[in-house]
Amino acid sequence: MNTPTFENLVRISIYESIEATMGDDAWKAINFYFDTRSVARDPERFARLVDSLFGSNSSELQRRIVRTLLSKMGRPVPPIIEGTRLDDWYSGETKRSFSEFQDWIRRARDTFSSQDRSIAS
Repeated sequence: MNTPTFENLVRISIYESIEATMGDDAWKAINFYFDTRSVARDPERFARLVDSLFGSNSSELQRRIVRTLLSKMGRPVPPIIEGTRLDDWYSGETKRSFSEFQDWIRRARDTFSSQDRSIAS
């Protein structure tokens, strides 16, 4: 059985979120703007691009992408609201507020990597 990579989960989450929000035709029309292969490594760049393309609507798309990604990872999806404390999701870690898309992607990547290491052990 092939275990999906984090990069593939991010790419699928982006596609599904854009497709669900704007439709498959919209995804095809704007797909050339996105290098979805690099989002897992450089979420800041992707967030800037989404902000420039979608303006005030970009935050809702980013939230949808994060919700989809967390769901695919089998993680509980907390309310993703500006300033939400993620104590339940990151139990035992320093209390911190993550409100930026790139923070969510980094934390999901770290969690995925931890799960990967524990499976390999």
